[in-house]
Amino acid sequence: MVGDGPCQPVDVPDMAAGKGVRTVALDNAGGIWLSTYEIGKRGGDVGTGVHRRDRAGQWAHYDASDDLPSNDVRAIAVDASGNIWFATNKGLGHLVPASIQTGAS
Repeated sequence: MVGDGPCQPVDVPDMAAGKGVRTVALDNAGGIWLSTYEIGKRGGDVGTGVHRRDRAGQWAHYDASDDLPSNDVRAIAVDASGNIWFATNKGLGHLVPASIQTGAS
């Protein structure tokens, strides 16, 4: 962490040069969801799935191998029941909170 002000940076796993965060959402359990991307060789962004940081600071990563429609997640939303919704370039994905496993990679 840098500085002592109210806004502090958060270290995200696998965030090397050329990668970025596209969207952020907060779930009902206090988890932070980030959709990430890296800059493609032809100038276009390449989606790299989503990361979730739980209240204890543990990170998990989810991507197409975890049944997201695509790694290119454009938006994340949480509904009133706590379900997590992912808008991707290949359709809508849905995650039920009971299926979240902390520490997945």
